[in-house]
This record gives sequence, C-alpha cells and structure tokens, in this order.
Amino acid sequence: GACVIFIVVCELFIVSAVEWHKIRGSLLVVVMKLISLSFDIDASIPLSEKKSPPSTSHLPNFISYLSYSIFPATTIFGPYTTYDEHLKYTAGVKMSLNWLFNVIRGLVFAILCL
Repeated sequence: GACVIFIVVCELFIVSAVEWHKIRGSLLVVVMKLISLSFDIDASIPLSEKKSPPSTSHLPNFISYLSYSIFPATTIFGPYTTYDEHLKYTAGVKMSLNWLFNVIRGLVFAILCL
C-alpha cells in the first residue's frame, strides 16, 4: 500500500512531470518486484508458522534483495522475472556445447531480425 501511495504522491506533487516520466516505468517495475516477492515469501511460509509471531528466516538478505530489485537486465530492459528465476539466473549456467549452440543460434536470430 505504501509503495502505491508513494508513486501517486510523486506523480502529483513532488517530482516535475518531465523528470517523473523518465523514471516512472522503472519505479513501477521495482514496486511490482517488491509486491511479487512479498507474495512469494507468504506462499513459502507454512500455515502453522503464520499463526505465530513473524520471523525473518524466510526473507532474502539485503544484498540479494537489492540485486533482484535493481538488476538492470530486468528493471530497465525487461522482462519481469520472479525472485527464484533471478537467483537461478545469477547463479550462472554451466557452459557446454549445447549452451554455445544456443548462444550462436540466438545471435543468428537477432541478426536476421534486424
């Protein structure tokens, strides 16, 4: 709720229209990632633990969250990814001949689409 209120207040009162239109899209993606992460965390907590006082054991650490929320490949350029997909992406891919083939195929498709 606070994120949406912040965006509305910035849109209407705080930031000039020219500056706001430059950052609005990226800010909306960051807010969407925060909301998505909160739903993912809630879904991962067993129902028996939801009745007890909240614990921070299910939360990502601060650096992991920052890397997810402001990762340029998904915040600025897209596409939207979930936190689990981000962790898989940043963990790296084991390089193999199949991986090299897929890279070359992607490059050929990109050149053909130009």
